[in-house]
Amino acid sequence: MDVSAKLIEILMGVSSKPVTADQLQTSNLNETLGLTSVDSLELLIRIEGEFDIEIDDEDLSMELLSSLGTLETYVRSKMGAAAESMTV
Repeated sequence: MDVSAKLIEILMGVSSKPVTADQLQTSNLNETLGLTSVDSLELLIRIEGEFDIEIDDEDLSMELLSSLGTLETYVRSKMGAAAESMTV
């Protein structure tokens, strides 16, 4: 699964501003997307559903949405943890 491409698709879907994939790859997501707290919550719920992960309450921060790379790393780590728990 191309996590980055799927995240870009989700991010573009919740953005209140017109953005390009290039902008999302090279900018601060909070600033570029103009996310409200409701938008951020919707985004995280969509990510949880799309990737079948659970975002822990203690991980909820503006830092998590600071860049595409940060978000992708987090999602990949949660996907890896979920896969490991299924094999134990």
